[in-house]
Amino acid sequence: MPTPPPVLGSWKEIARFLGKGVRTAQRWEHELKLPVHRPSKARRGVVIAFPRELEDWAKHQASSDSPELRHEQVRRMNASSALLIQRTQVLRKNLERVHAECLKAWTSAQRVRKDVSDRSQPPSGAE
Repeated sequence: MPTPPPVLGSWKEIARFLGKGVRTAQRWEHELKLPVHRPSKARRGVVIAFPRELEDWAKHQASSDSPELRHEQVRRMNASSALLIQRTQVLRKNLERVHAECLKAWTSAQRVRKDVSDRSQPPSGAE
C-alpha cells in the first residue's frame, strides 16, 4: 500500500483514505467526530486531515462500545424505520388508487365490449 501524504487536503482525499464516499466522511465528521481540521480564515468547505489521526480515530471507533455511538446508531435506525413506514403508507395508498382506476377501466371496457357485441348480433326473431 502506498504511503499516504502527510496531510490530506480535501474531502475527496479523506474519503479515499478511509475507503468511503465523501458524503459518508462528512457524515462521520458530524455524527462521530471524525478528526478533520478547518484552517483559520478558510472557506467553510476547506478541510485538512492527518492520516495518523484518522487511523487512531478508526481504531477507537472499531473498539469502542461507547453508549453515545450506540445511541446515535439506534437514533438513525429509528429515523430510517419511520421514513420507511411513511413511504410504505404512501405506496399503499397509491397502489389502492391504481387498483381502483384499473377496476374502473376494466368495468368500462367490459360494458363497451358487451354493447358492441349486442349491436353486432341480429335482433332475436328478425329472421
